[in-house]
Amino acid sequence: MFGPYMLLDRVASGGMAEVWRAKISGSDDFQRIIAIKKILPHVAEDDDFISMFRDEAKITVQLQHANIGQVFDFNKVGDVYYIAMEYIPGKDLKTVWNHQRKTVKTPLDFGLACYVAQQMAEGLDYAHRKTDNFGNELVIVHRDVSPQNVLLSWDGEVKVIDFGIAKAAGKAGRTQAGVLKGKFGYMAPEQIRGIQLDGRADVFALGVVLYEMLCGQRAFQAKSDFALLEKVRKVQLVPPRQVNPNIPQELERIVMRSVAKNRDERYASATEFSQDLQRFLLMEGRPPTRYDLADYLKGAFQSDYAAECQRTESYRELKPGQAPPPAAQAPAAQAPTTVEDMPLGDQTVVAPPDFEAMGAEASQPTEQSDLNNGYTRMVHPQGQKVMDVGNKKAANLKKLGMGLGIFLSAILLVTLFIGKGSGTVAITVTGAEQAKVLIDGEIQGEATPNLNLDAVSVGLHVLTVSAEGYEQHLEQIEMAKGQLLKFKIDLKRKKAAPGKFKVSSNPPGATIFLNGEDTGKKSPAAFSVDSEVPHILKLVLANHHSHSETNINIEPKETKNFDVKLKPSSILIKVLSKPSGADVVMNGELLGQTPYLLKHDPSGGYPKITVKKRSCRGSITTSVPYDPEVAEMDFPVTLKGCR
Repeated sequence: MFGPYMLLDRVASGGMAEVWRAKISGSDDFQRIIAIKKILPHVAEDDDFISMFRDEAKITVQLQHANIGQVFDFNKVGDVYYIAMEYIPGKDLKTVWNHQRKTVKTPLDFGLACYVAQQMAEGLDYAHRKTDNFGNELVIVHRDVSPQNVLLSWDGEVKVIDFGIAKAAGKAGRTQAGVLKGKFGYMAPEQIRGIQLDGRADVFALGVVLYEMLCGQRAFQAKSDFALLEKVRKVQLVPPRQVNPNIPQELERIVMRSVAKNRDERYASATEFSQDLQRFLLMEGRPPTRYDLADYLKGAFQSDYAAECQRTESYRELKPGQAPPPAAQAPAAQAPTTVEDMPLGDQTVVAPPDFEAMGAEASQPTEQSDLNNGYTRMVHPQGQKVMDVGNKKAANLKKLGMGLGIFLSAILLVTLFIGKGSGTVAITVTGAEQAKVLIDGEIQGEATPNLNLDAVSVGLHVLTVSAEGYEQHLEQIEMAKGQLLKFKIDLKRKKAAPGKFKVSSNPPGATIFLNGEDTGKKSPAAFSVDSEVPHILKLVLANHHSHSETNINIEPKETKNFDVKLKPSSILIKVLSKPSGADVVMNGELLGQTPYLLKHDPSGGYPKITVKKRSCRGSITTSVPYDPEVAEMDFPVTLKGCR
């Protein structure tokens, strides 16, 4: 036993902490499987780490949301500090991503990827907007949104976890100026620059996660941490559709907005990001649900799911004092074999200070280490001696931070401004009279329609050309020293947001045609249509006159309702007689015997018929009245004197 908890098996172990599966029991056979994160003894004396650990618990215990892993308790047993957390059976997003890349060899289905990102955004937005008991905003920023910190349960739930380096406004003094914490490949540019963060930094990281799910490769790749930080700082990534052409253009727009270099050009909030993803999924058809995600996980990891179910059942029968059944050993860290396999654990970096933020107030240091890898490392230029800060106290970090930060600033400035030569980019734009031109997210000027850019540095860049009302053009370019790159870019007019038709008819079941083409839908139905162009709507139903409406104009996002009364083209009159088998005669012609279905054109007035039977003394001659709005009717008659 570990306090009130029965430890069952260790599920993860690192250099700073370990996670156990545990069970808590109560009266009336109450029991619950939870997770226990324990600080390891050799770091328990580090006041800064304990403080960080305590902050994680204090922040997360306030967050009660379906898309955030719940914390129940923070305490210690003896000298061992622990956090009791919600146990989420399933897989982390990094494992799923690796499965798709290595086993399936295709990116995750874009519908599921968008669903996961949308659910993550919901949880993050809740954290960003969280207030204390007095209504004051806590201003929580996760700062470490990455695939490792997203759990997908077997039931299709999406949970953001590990607020270990999150900051609330009241804790803003705990991170040393010039010290980067988090996973480099998911940091926002402003995080690298060391300026004050807000929720848009998490939006950027979430955009990177979505990019990688859709593309099946890292958004930012480099041979060293220093080079990686530079790519992230400049947001040098290949547009998604150049990696995976199957990604819809609208989805690429959403991704690129979320990872904009200038945070003012990103989504203003995680909920705005979520809503855009929801709109996209609705336009694509049936949006995925957690049941679709659950089906995918159980199919992709069948043996793991079966083992989890079996293990949970055996733990349910376990009583206090009994030894748990043997479980698989906690996974150990393995050496990476490719760039994609490089561990992206929590990394601590002494980074060059941002000259725009030099006046910002300095804050106090903490240390953070990856649970699975247990390392703390510093980014440095190649050939520069690495300084081990993993076991240094905060006082030592404080002494080293400024001097090393200034040294690395000089290295960075040399890298940025001396460079390796440059070339020229010549751009001609057609389609739009003038267009804004950006390289690596920074405005270079306007093409009207021509623009020459001199001194474009050697290397890979992302060229962006945009104009109001036109589709944005994104292209990766590679510049060599002294090279002249010429581009003729034809901008296409941006397709306006669609409108919606809602069509019903009486009677229902009419086939709906739009602009002469069968939509494959029958009334009542709703469907999207192009806006700002005229449409022709036609309804066709058997035995009814078709109904057409022409020159229908609709604005973006507008909904038009059509409720159509279809008029019969012929009336079906069912002639019935008592007794049956009587002759039906019209205009001297024998039509048939009752029951007889008479098809009549309503434009000809009421039909006049005679009903007679040889075994009956008399006959009936009468006009058949009908309602021209009703397509079918019964007309019964009774013959007299029948034997």
